[in-house]
Amino acid sequence: MESYLSKESKKSLMDIINYIKNSEEYIKCNELKEKMKKDQQLLDLIEEVKKIQKKYIRNNHDQLIKKELDQKVEELNNHKLYTLYNYYLEKVNIQIEIIKEELNDYFKQVTSFESE
Repeated sequence: MESYLSKESKKSLMDIINYIKNSEEYIKCNELKEKMKKDQQLLDLIEEVKKIQKKYIRNNHDQLIKKELDQKVEELNNHKLYTLYNYYLEKVNIQIEIIKEELNDYFKQVTSFESE
């Protein structure tokens, strides 16, 4: 695939990526992710939720399964480590979204055919 980015453009993009990766939110998110990997109880709960979600879909949204799923999701959302991870993950995603919007706005501005 042909690349349209110059070395300078790639460097600028890497600067943006490094800005995100060096942010407090991103670092905290990674730390929490590593802690989650070591919490077998949490990992089991996440797997259980995934399994019940599949079961719920395969069984045409059965309400009994939905109730079971809701209980497990609530349990998961009450897990401090999981909740904290999701909090920081959301912060990182917001950073990415803001940067994406800025890039889109800039691109539209410099490629606009409208007269000023």
